[in-house]
Amino acid sequence: MEIAEIKSRLTLANLLSYYSLKPDKNLRLHCPFHDDKTPSLQVYYKTHTAYCFSSNCKTMARAWM
Repeated sequence: MEIAEIKSRLTLANLLSYYSLKPDKNLRLHCPFHDDKTPSLQVYYKTHTAYCFSSNCKTMARAWM
């Protein structure tokens, strides 16, 4: 199985669940890429992306698909 095929079968929701990351009611969570005191990572399920709004984050945008 190729990486592209794996990514096409796996959703962002599955990935977050696997790592026990649970967004709040506003679909935000603590960014796993830096020390975060308040939720700064916004999850976008429709586009399978997430964006960290913290200025401390070096990995500003992450696209899953």
